[in-house]
Amino acid sequence: MAELNKRGRVLVNDAQKVMEGQQERLKRQHECLERQHWTRTKFQKHQEHILALRLMKWSCSREGEMSGLMPKVPRVSLQRLDLDLTAASQPPVVKVFPGSTTKGSNLMVIEPGAAAAAARQPGTALGTPGA
Repeated sequence: MAELNKRGRVLVNDAQKVMEGQQERLKRQHECLERQHWTRTKFQKHQEHILALRLMKWSCSREGEMSGLMPKVPRVSLQRLDLDLTAASQPPVVKVFPGSTTKGSNLMVIEPGAAAAAARQPGTALGTPGA
């Protein structure tokens, strides 16, 4: 009986040593993965910074003014649209009219779908009663 207890303790000790070794190995792997993630994140931020600098260099002239590539800062005007978006309705038609010069503005017009436009009374504007 004493011999069995002795062998049991030896087996338990061996199992504990194996488990501790595996835990150490997993801990080292985890630390390595954390370092890789940190390095990758730092590298990604560095790349984004370089791309931003390249875009600035590309878009600005030597005097610090905007070049012909980006002559003006884009401006967006949003308006609320009252549209019928049920399954039976036609999707709205979006038309874009670019400005004729670099200083001109672009115009985007959103009209009701083909079926709604045909049903609309002539002479009524969008958003008015009877439309």
